[in-house]
Amino acid sequence: MKDILFLKRYVESHPDNRMAWYLLGKEYEATEQIGKANYCFNQAGDVYEAFEHTQIPAKWMLEAVERERALIQRQREKTIRRRWIGLAFLFLLLSGISGAPELPLPTLKLPQAGEFDATAERLPVIYVAGVGKKAHMAWENAISAHLASPQSNQHAIVVKLKEERNWLLWQHVPKIAGSINTQMDQDQEPGNKGFTVQTFDGAACRCEPSIPTATKNTVADWTDQMEEMQALRSAMSGYEKLHGKLPAALSDLTGSYPNNVIAGITPNMKAWYPAVKELLQSDNKAESLDQNMDPGFYRQQIIGDVKSARGVASTEDMLTEPFKIVIDKKNHRLAVVSGHILWRNYEVGLGGEKTPEGTFTISEKVKNPNGKSNGEFGSRGMTLSDTLYAIHGTNEPSSMGKDESHGCIRMRQQDVEELFDLVPMGTPVVIKKGVLPDTIVQAEQPFQVRPLRDQNQTNPHKVYQWLN
Repeated sequence: MKDILFLKRYVESHPDNRMAWYLLGKEYEATEQIGKANYCFNQAGDVYEAFEHTQIPAKWMLEAVERERALIQRQREKTIRRRWIGLAFLFLLLSGISGAPELPLPTLKLPQAGEFDATAERLPVIYVAGVGKKAHMAWENAISAHLASPQSNQHAIVVKLKEERNWLLWQHVPKIAGSINTQMDQDQEPGNKGFTVQTFDGAACRCEPSIPTATKNTVADWTDQMEEMQALRSAMSGYEKLHGKLPAALSDLTGSYPNNVIAGITPNMKAWYPAVKELLQSDNKAESLDQNMDPGFYRQQIIGDVKSARGVASTEDMLTEPFKIVIDKKNHRLAVVSGHILWRNYEVGLGGEKTPEGTFTISEKVKNPNGKSNGEFGSRGMTLSDTLYAIHGTNEPSSMGKDESHGCIRMRQQDVEELFDLVPMGTPVVIKKGVLPDTIVQAEQPFQVRPLRDQNQTNPHKVYQWLN
C-alpha cells in the first residue's frame, strides 16, 4: 500500500513518465484493483504494450524496470534523507552525494589482507545487522541498502550486533561481518561502478579472516562517536520537551543545578552542536510538509525493520529516536534504548510492588544528594516526574537484583554515574515487567562527559527524601 501511495504521488507530479504509470498499474494489479490497474496501463501506453505483449529478453526487462524503480526510489530517499544528511556528514561518513548508478549484480569473495582501506579519502558508511535466525537476510539487506543508496559510491562496512528478544545489543567491539567496495571495471562504461562484496565470515572460508587494522579502528571510532552524537541529540530533544523549544546555545544544556540538562560535554559534542541544532530545526519545519509520508517506511523498505525482519539499521536509523530508559521489574534490569537498539542494560535493585509501573520523566539530576557521595542515595540521583521515586546510587550494593528498596531504583555507583552522564533531563522512563533481556550490556570504558568548569550540579539546599 505504501508503494501505491508513493507511486500515485509520483505520477501526479510526473504525468509523462509512462514507466511510473506502468509500475503503479502493476502495484494495483497485485492488490487486485483491476479497474485502477487498467487505467494506469492505458496511461502507460506503449510501455505497457512493450512489456506485456512483446517477447523482450527477461534480463533487459528487469534491468529497465529496476532502473525506473531506482529513479523513483531516489526521489523518495531525497525527501527522507535531507533530515539526516547533516549527521552523516558530521561522522565523515558522507563526502558527497550522487545518483545511484546502474548496478550490476555484486560479486562475493573472501577477504584478502589489505584490500579494504578504511583510511581512503571517502570514509565508510556503517550498516548494523542483527545476528538472529535470519542473519543472512540482514547481510543481504545491507548490500541492497547500500547499492540503492546515494552513498553507493563510498566504501561500506557491515557490522553485526548480538540480538536478544528483538533488541540489538550495542557493542563497543561489534563483529565486522564484511565490506562493500566500489570499483571501476575495465569493460564498463565510464561512471558505471561495480561492487565487490567482501565477507569476513570465518565459516565461509574455514579460516581466520584477516580484517585490516584500519577497518577495525574505523569501527572503534564510530562506536564512540555514535554514543556522543546520540547523547547530544537526546539532550537537545530533552530540552525541547521541557521548554517547548530547542536550546539557543550549548550553554543552555550545561548549566548548574537545576539547569543541568546534561552533565557535561565532549569536544565532539561541542563541535557538532551548531549543525545538529540546524538539522533539528529543519526537521521540525519538514514535519508539516511530510505528514502524509510514514517516516518508518524508508527504514522498512531500504534499511529493513529490525524487529520484524532482523534487518539492517544505518546510522540515520539509530539516531531517529532519542534515548529512553526502560526498567524491567521482572528481571531487575534498567536499559538505555533508542528504537530497537539497546545501548546499556544494567542490573538494578527495586522495591517489588512498591516500585510503580508506568511512564515517567527525569525531572531533576543531582550530584552527591544530601551532600554525600557514599550515603544511602550514592553519588548521583535522578528524580522521576517530581515524585519521591528516583533512580539513584546506594550504599547497599548487595541489594542489586533484589526487591529491597521502598520503591526507588538502586544502581551501583559506576553504573549510576555513567547513566547520569549519558541521559539528559526530559528522558522518558518506562517501568514494566518482562520487556528486557537478561544480558548485561556495558562498556569496558564507561561513557563520560566533562562538566564545565563552573557547572555546579550539587543541591545543598534540599534534603532528599526519596523512597530509597
